[in-house]
Amino acid sequence: MSRLNKVIFTILFILACLFLCSSISNADSSLFLDNLKFEVQINEDASMNVTEIWDISISDTNTLYKTFKRDQSRYSSISDFKVSDITDEEVIFRDINKEMYHVTPNCYYGLINSDGLYEVAFGVNLENKTDRRKYKIEYKVNDAISKNNDYAELYWQFVGEDFEIDASKIEGEIALPEKV
Repeated sequence: MSRLNKVIFTILFILACLFLCSSISNADSSLFLDNLKFEVQINEDASMNVTEIWDISISDTNTLYKTFKRDQSRYSSISDFKVSDITDEEVIFRDINKEMYHVTPNCYYGLINSDGLYEVAFGVNLENKTDRRKYKIEYKVNDAISKNNDYAELYWQFVGEDFEIDASKIEGEIALPEKV
């Protein structure tokens, strides 16, 4: 991929984030993202590893959720979920691999939920409390890159219209494979 294509790709990513940020609705005023950062590594096998850093103000909430629509035309699956609290020092959450409405503190699950969506949910233990925390959410999107003879395409909505937390800042960085 030429330097011009990399610049165009980065500009399109920033514009998509700005557009999506303006369409985010605030369904629960007890959550607010001070900063949402995406770090993406595109892999040679057409997958991508995504790390989301949530710098979030939380009140009166036990569990945070993020869902992904299943779409075989865009990717085959999402796997390798991991969640950590990185507020002070990194605390790696335990995978409970079981869907729950109130997730146990310092635990998470990443799976296909009862609505048929990929979902990551994690226990934050802030019922009747208010705090600002930083979380790291990691996952792998398999078959995210569509390869053609003369180009490759990534079509991924980093912040979907169902994401109900307002954010004051969204930023992202995409690293391409070395062979590009």
